[in-house]
Amino acid sequence: MYSQTIITAPIALFLGAGASRPFGKMLMGEFIDHLKNLHEFKNDALFNDIASAPGGRDLEYLFEELDEWSRKGYHPVLEAVLIGGQGGMPPTLAHAPGLPEKASKMLADLRKQVFNEYRDIDPGQAKDLVQRFDALLGAAFKGVDPGKNPIVIFTTNYDPAVETFCTDPGKHGEYRLCDGFVPQPNSGSPVWRRESIDQLQLGATGQKDLVLFKLHGSTTWFRTAAGIIKSDAPIYTGDDLAVQNMLIYPAKRKIALDDPYFTAYDYLQRTLENCKLCVVIGYSFRDYDALSRLRSAASYNSSLTLLVVDPQANALCKELGRRGVTAEPIPTQFGSALSERDYLAAIEKAQTAAYAQRQTFSRSAPTSAASR
Repeated sequence: MYSQTIITAPIALFLGAGASRPFGKMLMGEFIDHLKNLHEFKNDALFNDIASAPGGRDLEYLFEELDEWSRKGYHPVLEAVLIGGQGGMPPTLAHAPGLPEKASKMLADLRKQVFNEYRDIDPGQAKDLVQRFDALLGAAFKGVDPGKNPIVIFTTNYDPAVETFCTDPGKHGEYRLCDGFVPQPNSGSPVWRRESIDQLQLGATGQKDLVLFKLHGSTTWFRTAAGIIKSDAPIYTGDDLAVQNMLIYPAKRKIALDDPYFTAYDYLQRTLENCKLCVVIGYSFRDYDALSRLRSAASYNSSLTLLVVDPQANALCKELGRRGVTAEPIPTQFGSALSERDYLAAIEKAQTAAYAQRQTFSRSAPTSAASR
């Protein structure tokens, strides 16, 4: 049973890394450059070999290569370096003692670096974040009755940008966040409960509801013996089996069969099958799971308007078109005071058109595949 309130919401937001870039969070290429200056990586032959490859500025590529090397003990170039040889060795697949362990250690270091980079929002950036998200959500809610419809937000980001906005003292009482975590009696940490999403009841009159699905997890989520909990403290637990961080690290092909990930992807498709407008901000469409669900929903929902806000929006929309998905580019940077007026105006225009269409065709709007 899906929440009809959510999967029939007229507007959804999809936030990628570019939605957090204005608030100090690095994009993929910037993060690779950052790693090159850290002592754990900059003088390491294996890291430099992978980072200098054609896909080396791709964090997904770096993760996948390290994972592959951690499973085998040979390398065509690095044997002389790894075992103390003198160079001049032909580039053949030669046994390299210690390579799997070395790659595994680097993979663990990389996970920690990713976690630490995206664990929180710098307090110095919070004021600007609140202003930018307030403007964005103000545009999104135009033409939407808060008493009947939430804004549904999907994000591939680990950071707490949306949570920071909702908990800002200036927004107290104006927005209510539903993310699937429910406070428990005699417990200090909310626990994941899918039924809190499936049975969502909108808030008090005038209160604006935001439903948040974090597709790849969060720095504040932990898997414990008591269940999946959310904490105020983003702590990296490493290899602690009793308390595990809940993040899906970068990879082009992600298999999200466990909750909360499965529920997030499930609702992504069901929501896009019905909504009139989806605003995509700072997302590269590299996640195969999300892209496949978008393609499926777009082929089913002919009323879906897709807006792409990104400096590379023209190229992204062109590539989407090759995959059978029609999207309108807004080639600008989210969060820039100079460009904010442009993308807000485009969102409001699309929202007005979607609202008019919804009023005209409300009785014949497509029904989600979930209820067919």
